[in-house]
Amino acid sequence: MKRRRFARSMGVMAAAIGLAFTSSGQAGAIAQTAITYDGASWCIYGQAAVDEAAFSGAVTFATHPGCGGYKTMPAHTLSVERVLLAYDMPNNRWYECNRTTPVQNTTASYYVNSNSNGHATCGLGQWYASFTAAYAWDGTAWRGAWVGSNNQWVPVSLAASSATKSASPSAPKTSAADAVKRGEVRRGNSTGPRIATDELLKAPATPGGN
Repeated sequence: MKRRRFARSMGVMAAAIGLAFTSSGQAGAIAQTAITYDGASWCIYGQAAVDEAAFSGAVTFATHPGCGGYKTMPAHTLSVERVLLAYDMPNNRWYECNRTTPVQNTTASYYVNSNSNGHATCGLGQWYASFTAAYAWDGTAWRGAWVGSNNQWVPVSLAASSATKSASPSAPKTSAADAVKRGEVRRGNSTGPRIATDELLKAPATPGGN
């Protein structure tokens, strides 16, 4: 990546940090933003974020070729999907805590997002990680990929002091990203069946451009 393009990409990514939390006002989130498709007509970014209350946010946004400057896309050409994973520490297993269906932009826009309700869906005192499917429709197929957040500790008490909240246990023995790559994520709970990587991280099935 050329230096100018890298700088422009970093600027776009920095400006997009709040997009996943547009309707929530959440702060202090563990977020990752990455290019999921770089084409001749547009560039697509995805952002995956989760905070200490296990609020998870996902956003897909488009920029102009070269990955700089937001680009407005026609309705139903951007898609976002969110998967929230939780970690069973005793068994060293990540499992699928919550999953949304793919959401498309219903009007012309440079982004589409999907946020949770801000509750620790699968309980407090756990590690969480969020994954985002960031895709765009090129007229014949969805182009893009998935982006994963870093691991986030959610304390036993969300009302605890900052000092208490910072006292998290050791990081998971297996990161969420590695568990996904190996097809080790469980369905429903930590004792459920494994989910193959290509099933967990799949492209949207519904055609775009409708």
